[in-house]
Amino acid sequence: MVPSKEDYTNLPDEVWLNILIYLDVHSILAVEQTNTRFESIVYDRVVTNDVRCSPNLSRKSLRAFFSDQRTPLIKRLSLDNCIMVGPDDILHAAGLCSNLTWLSCVGCEVNPSGLFSLLGSSRCLVEVAWSLYQEDRYSDRLAAIGELLANNPDYRVHSLIRMYVETVGDVNLDLLTSMVNRCSGLSHFHVHSVQSEHCASIKRWSDVWKDHLWRLESFTYCLEEPPSRHLMGPYAWFTYNNVAFRVAASLLGNVVLSTQPADTVNCLFLSDVMERFAAVSTLRQLVLAIKEPNSRSARDLDAAAHLDCWSQMRSLSLTLVPRNSVCQLPRAGFAFNGPLRSFLAACGSLTELNLTSFHFTADVDGGGIVGATLPKLRALAITPCGLNFEGSVECLAAGCARLEELDVRVCRDNASAFCKACELPLDIRESGLAALRSQLKRFSLCDVQRVASLDFLKACQLQELRIFTLSWVADDQSCQAIGDVLCASPNLRSFAYEHNRLDLSDKQFRRDLMRAKHLRVLTMYSELRTQDSVVRSLVRELTSNMPRLEVLHLHYTALTGTEVLLTWLARERGPGVNALTRGATVINKPCMFCSKSTFIGLARPRNRGGSCFLDGAR
Repeated sequence: MVPSKEDYTNLPDEVWLNILIYLDVHSILAVEQTNTRFESIVYDRVVTNDVRCSPNLSRKSLRAFFSDQRTPLIKRLSLDNCIMVGPDDILHAAGLCSNLTWLSCVGCEVNPSGLFSLLGSSRCLVEVAWSLYQEDRYSDRLAAIGELLANNPDYRVHSLIRMYVETVGDVNLDLLTSMVNRCSGLSHFHVHSVQSEHCASIKRWSDVWKDHLWRLESFTYCLEEPPSRHLMGPYAWFTYNNVAFRVAASLLGNVVLSTQPADTVNCLFLSDVMERFAAVSTLRQLVLAIKEPNSRSARDLDAAAHLDCWSQMRSLSLTLVPRNSVCQLPRAGFAFNGPLRSFLAACGSLTELNLTSFHFTADVDGGGIVGATLPKLRALAITPCGLNFEGSVECLAAGCARLEELDVRVCRDNASAFCKACELPLDIRESGLAALRSQLKRFSLCDVQRVASLDFLKACQLQELRIFTLSWVADDQSCQAIGDVLCASPNLRSFAYEHNRLDLSDKQFRRDLMRAKHLRVLTMYSELRTQDSVVRSLVRELTSNMPRLEVLHLHYTALTGTEVLLTWLARERGPGVNALTRGATVINKPCMFCSKSTFIGLARPRNRGGSCFLDGAR
């Protein structure tokens, strides 16, 4: 017997409270209007304590929700990616919440001056997350905060303890530094740098740390898709000095510096492990670098495996750093076979492992070693040569039964072209991941030279799939292969796709995409020059024929040669919204959807990639 509407309405309050805490603002308003009994439940502290707004939040819903009765009860507020409402509306809503302790508005063009004024006037706000864009986004508003800081030298923010900021480029770094210096109680600062030049960004942030941030308890820096996954160019010589910010950040563009309870960094060289034994035993996430991979360093790794300091480690990135890193390919050869197995076995509690900053020789089974040693692993990033060993994927799937995310990628550096094993077709059989059919949720292929077939993905119940810059074997039926995978994956909710020959006007490609009726987030990248009218017709066709689609995000090159960012968002459901009016399109808004990087085994940024728009936890 199917429950009726009345049956749901008459559920106990305790049940409805457990439902309402997972709903966004628009959904809560809709429930409130369905029956008078909900008029009091929706104001319960369990519901109002933690409020999440969806990206398609409208001004009407924003104003209706933030009433005088509700705003004093809100303590945590997430407005991430709310690009359908104005930046001033976002700060106004946050300002109404007099007891707000946590605010996140990443992906929004909030006025830095308005945000800083809000921080200064708040009595309770202890944590904020936001985005700082380049000057062309809001140059007049940047001038306003510069004037505010200059005219009020004694202005201070006292309550704030934690700040996360996503910076697009480094042009406004001085402004951000000035803001941070005015936050007298700030203890933890996390910056995620997007669209920055790798070496220049590291140098600037190294100076900022040395001159301004040394007083903090922790400073986290992560870089979106560094061009190289190991030391190159002018920073190679730093590897033979003491590990500091510039060295650690140069390795993987990812570093955590802590001053409490003692000075620690989440990046160590294997040769320093004995000296920093006590610090290693307290770390939960570590970047471990091995200088000059050879038989001696392999023996050092084997010796390190016998140290009693790895059992608490949860997240690890292992990188090999050759002395001449520009010319020499970092590879784990046969000498590392046994030591790597022993070392990973000593790290038996790992849930995340990143092995993408080096390659494996043909006689080292990377996937097999991982599968034989890490039964608790939930996320793995690895180069294709680590999985092209006979039976490697099967061993990985059988040994890592909890694996939820698998990322296969080639490092973006000149040396990668010399890995012959990575140039072979990645050959994963359809039965290869069968043991993970119900467990594996996220899969990525990035810069993989060739793939024999994508049929193995049909055996998985994936929720998120990312395929970037992929070449193919033989007749190059890539679009049809993609369509077959999408059609055979009813649980797939987010798909990101970049192809070096992606033709957005191709009718067969469109038909293949539209077979995925269940898809909710679709992101595509094309470098081919395309007419704007072709893109508009693509948007109309996809959004009309994919009823569950909530986000369509496109990067393409216009006929003029300029890059265009187009985002289509489904509107909130309600009266007057039909198939023709159910979405709104914005052009060249800040790109918060895209992330080709992997942060497995690393300090993670917030709000990156298509999955951040799906069922965000509250």
